[in-house]
Amino acid sequence: MQEPPLIQLPTYHTALIGRSEESAEIRALLLDPEQRLVTLVGHSGAGKTRLALEVSTALADAFAHGVVFVSLAPVLEAELVLPTIAAAFDLREQSDTSLLDTLTAALADKQMLLVLDNVEQVQAASADLLALLQGTAQLTLLLTSQVALDVAPEYAYVVPPLAFPHAELDTLALDEMREYPAVALFVDRMQVVQPQFQLTSDNVAAVVEICRLVQGFPLAIELVAAHSAALSPADLLVLLRNHLALKPAGGSMASTSRTDVLEPVLSWCYARLPAEAQAVFRRAGIFLGGWFAAAVDPVCAPAADVEPLLALLVAKNLVLEETLPGQKRRYTMLDAVRSYAELLLKRQDEWRAVAARHAQYYRQLVEQIAPSLQGPELRENLRLLDSEVHNIRAALSWLLEQDERETAAHILGELFWFWIQRGYYTEGRQWLEQALRPPVQASHVVLAHAWKTVGVLRYLQGDYDQAYQAYQHSLDAFNHTSDAHGQGAVLNNMGLVAFHRDDLSAARAAYEQSLQLYRQETPINNNSISRGLANLGMVCSAQSDFLRALEYYAEALQLHRQEQNKGLMAVTLNNMAVCKSELGRFDEALELGSEALAISRDIGMVRETAASLSTLGGIELFQGQLSRAEQLYAESATMFADTGQRYDLCIVRSRQGRLLLAQGRLDAAYTLLNEALAGFQKLAATRPTVVAWLALTRLHLLRAEWDQARQTLRQALAVAVPVPIRLALILALEELACLTLHTDAAAPAVRWLALATAARQTLHTPIYPLDQQHISALKTQLQQRLSAEQFAQEWQAGAALDLVATTADVLHAAAMVLE
Repeated sequence: MQEPPLIQLPTYHTALIGRSEESAEIRALLLDPEQRLVTLVGHSGAGKTRLALEVSTALADAFAHGVVFVSLAPVLEAELVLPTIAAAFDLREQSDTSLLDTLTAALADKQMLLVLDNVEQVQAASADLLALLQGTAQLTLLLTSQVALDVAPEYAYVVPPLAFPHAELDTLALDEMREYPAVALFVDRMQVVQPQFQLTSDNVAAVVEICRLVQGFPLAIELVAAHSAALSPADLLVLLRNHLALKPAGGSMASTSRTDVLEPVLSWCYARLPAEAQAVFRRAGIFLGGWFAAAVDPVCAPAADVEPLLALLVAKNLVLEETLPGQKRRYTMLDAVRSYAELLLKRQDEWRAVAARHAQYYRQLVEQIAPSLQGPELRENLRLLDSEVHNIRAALSWLLEQDERETAAHILGELFWFWIQRGYYTEGRQWLEQALRPPVQASHVVLAHAWKTVGVLRYLQGDYDQAYQAYQHSLDAFNHTSDAHGQGAVLNNMGLVAFHRDDLSAARAAYEQSLQLYRQETPINNNSISRGLANLGMVCSAQSDFLRALEYYAEALQLHRQEQNKGLMAVTLNNMAVCKSELGRFDEALELGSEALAISRDIGMVRETAASLSTLGGIELFQGQLSRAEQLYAESATMFADTGQRYDLCIVRSRQGRLLLAQGRLDAAYTLLNEALAGFQKLAATRPTVVAWLALTRLHLLRAEWDQARQTLRQALAVAVPVPIRLALILALEELACLTLHTDAAAPAVRWLALATAARQTLHTPIYPLDQQHISALKTQLQQRLSAEQFAQEWQAGAALDLVATTADVLHAAAMVLE
């Protein structure tokens, strides 16, 4: 079933007047498949945003996958453009790919209109926007900007001010006057303030002269009309002439700027406000991306009640009011208006005091929300932080400019789960590294949490060495505090880094130390303990110590059930199913895997559902149930592909290749296994490559391609030996025995097979039913090549070896075979 189109457009409660011709022309441009980048160019107040929204709303049905509006007005840095766009699509930065690639992949086949408003201050992002266009087939961009991007595929559409009469009035009839867009807009907006107002022969001259004074700029017309109160056009004109030092009408757009028209009009509007409203207006210029009413008292410090002042500013069109779904009423300013308010704030020499209050308010807001970013209020608070992210960025910038880096680091550390949940890895890391650059004077508590956050963000980006350094800084700081939980959390994270660096011994030691600290906490934190147990189970499983892994997993599962944490229950059950399968306890594995699948589906965990399907596919494959395995793998692969889980998809592709090999479909297996290997290489994932290399070794042996078999087996051993991955070494030894036999060296082949068999007994990992015929045939051939006595001697010698301790000797002896 086709997904419904995504429509994300702000709504206006007033009609667009006088833009029918421009609207039709822009719609035609956007419907032209050859024209995928259109920029509406015009000065502030020309009505670009309103026109873009009118056009995009009208075209909502023309784009199969929807229309999305993204405001870039509060975005001041070009590198934040892509994260802002990605957030509109609920996309996250991933460690294995750039955000541009993630966004491009998500929109690659989408016929969609993306509206980007106020691009002028982030023009340096034009290269990313062009790359996004080039990487997608049917995406169309509609931009608004005061200046064109001036790039090859762009169509710059100039949005002029509204037309107004230039001829002598006595040459035009009253009805003709009404047809001019500037006049029509003025009359419409006057009727909002004065419902009985009509254009007449008595007032038409004053109306036209007002439109001329403001040169047809829609925003200026709306502001003047909103401040008319009970004034007639004639009285309004007198006030405007006395106050505004405007240039004569008739100049070209190129010669007209915001300071020519909008600033004098805004100055006139500002002068007509009471002092308390003036104070709130100019101080509200500190906000980026809007604000909630609760912020006005602590930030703007008005001398009167807030609500009436905000209502007045809304009535005068200086502030806009919006209510987002599921949120409280929020206030914003048009970019031109906010810039003027900010200018007044700096002229009044209030900037520093207001900026300090602004930073303090958002520090307190973050401190209030941070503890709830893991609980049931997660979604609501993430949405709140999304709406305030531009203000938080402004507060952080100001704090760093004032060299208040401890406060900045504190806020950034408190935002740990926001950076993680929203995938703002690069941004959070950059802020923190700037705040923590030496020398930094901060408390051990602040440093500990800030460095921990840096470590997590570096880890999520795959920068493991830098992550480990950050965690070491964090642990050093935590060691100066009494926070045992913090120390345990950092050690746990250091274990994760060691695990991904293939240092399984170091990972296990870190996890054990972390778990010991968690167990010493008062009161006991079951979630932390269960996480530590699960991680120890993971590293034991990677070491092929499946029995010990099951012990850790079973204890973790018990805690998950106590806490009724169904998500972690599903993950742990699935991990236990993997261990049971490797131990040959397939009935138990199927039971655990099926429970994991049922829970994952019940609570809508897509990734865990796909992982459980993959595990169940493996259980069926190992037992030789190829048809059932094929179905499970196919469903799992589809889900991983749909959710963009590239690593997990490569794992399934590798397993599907192994399945095709078992089915005798060697060409298809070869293609899929190499596809998986290419994916692992791109993702810098080494350990998962072993299974693919070993499967390719088996494939080449079946084809009697001895040289290729040597090469792929050498690749598998190069990964499996340094870690070491014991089960992979066993599988490699079995393939090495097969390859050695075909070089007419039966004696060492017996030793390899005996060593593998003895190691299986030690690890309690029997040969899969799928492979039993292969291994039995190999052993029979070896027995036929040697006398019974010689076979027994070689078998005894191989069985006496230790898998890990003798790895170097084994490799040295195998070198002649693999050369």
